[in-house]
Amino acid sequence: MRTTTHPVFALCLLLALATCPACDGGGGGGGGGGDAPAADTAAPETREPPVSTTFATYNMGLARNFVPFAEERLTPGIAAVAALDADVICLQEVWEDDDLAALLAGTAEAFPHSHTFETSEEAGADPACTEEETDPLLTCVNDLCAETDDLTGCVLGNCGAEFALVSQGCATCLAAHISEPIDDIVAACLTSGGQLLFGGRNGLVLLSRLPLGDGGHISLDSFFTQRAVLWQEVITDAGPVHVFCTHLNAALSEVEYGGTFDSWEAEQAHQAAQLRAWMEDRTGETGDRVLLGDMNCGPALPPGITGEFPDTFATFTDAGFQAPYLALPGPPCTWCADNPLTDDTASHVIDHVLLLGAPATADAAATRIMEDTIPVEGTEGPVDIPLSDHFGVAVTLTR
Repeated sequence: MRTTTHPVFALCLLLALATCPACDGGGGGGGGGGDAPAADTAAPETREPPVSTTFATYNMGLARNFVPFAEERLTPGIAAVAALDADVICLQEVWEDDDLAALLAGTAEAFPHSHTFETSEEAGADPACTEEETDPLLTCVNDLCAETDDLTGCVLGNCGAEFALVSQGCATCLAAHISEPIDDIVAACLTSGGQLLFGGRNGLVLLSRLPLGDGGHISLDSFFTQRAVLWQEVITDAGPVHVFCTHLNAALSEVEYGGTFDSWEAEQAHQAAQLRAWMEDRTGETGDRVLLGDMNCGPALPPGITGEFPDTFATFTDAGFQAPYLALPGPPCTWCADNPLTDDTASHVIDHVLLLGAPATADAAATRIMEDTIPVEGTEGPVDIPLSDHFGVAVTLTR
């Protein structure tokens, strides 16, 4: 069918085209001098691509004579840390100088930046023990515990009566030297009064793939085990983030509390308050923070997580810290009753990645890490064990 255009309509159309900028030539032909509207020619809106940064915490449990198979777990544990898909990781319980050197050497390629803080104890001049106290204990240990990898468990299980005869100061000194051979433990406490585990070392290591800015560290008020905090400004692609790495005290059943507070729990609450105040001093009241560590506290959660000093943990959430791992449905334990390296009958979540400020507003994906096992020769033959008495936690933030 042919169609025709009415002459009047055609004239109106020509006039409209001559006066309408929107009808004038941008690309593809047409004449005239008008500018094309922004909607037709502007470049599509651009947006920065999302940036992901993964923060992790892991307690390596390298406490010889306290956590079994520490020597066997050291090398594969270092390899697993080096292979970890994380940008920043806070490690705890790297107690010995040789273990620290091996860790830093074995992870340097993957994590070229690190922060450690040396603490030590000046032992008192007065001996903590007398031979009258230690001779019966030493005889029992040499008879029954000479070949064990778990000296602490063996002494408490087989020589408890002899251990109960020593004074509190002597018992604390003996426990503080637990990583040494039994003869060296007794000799040290017969000549000095050391009261801090591992000579007062704090066991903390912060590793980073990303460049580091300002940093610092403090010691926390501590009985038996020196606790501390590492602080580091980490330069991420999304901007600098203040990262804090710590390890708060635990309620040790093997050692009677003898510090300046009323109990293990009271001392931990004090350490938590010290930590929060120091973080605020570094970043300001509303500063962005990522807090990593084995905090030895956490809430009770269904179906099978038992609370550990939950009131201490609540002081962090009350201060606004977010815990993405705890938001998982039924988050798995990080300290687990079925881990053969523990002797607990309850499972807890005490290893945390906590977020405040801008990190808390990012998309967060949390997971449990360091779940691999290794074969070792147990007392009844080969067994597979985890790399530590703890599992770790990682949180990936996407902003």
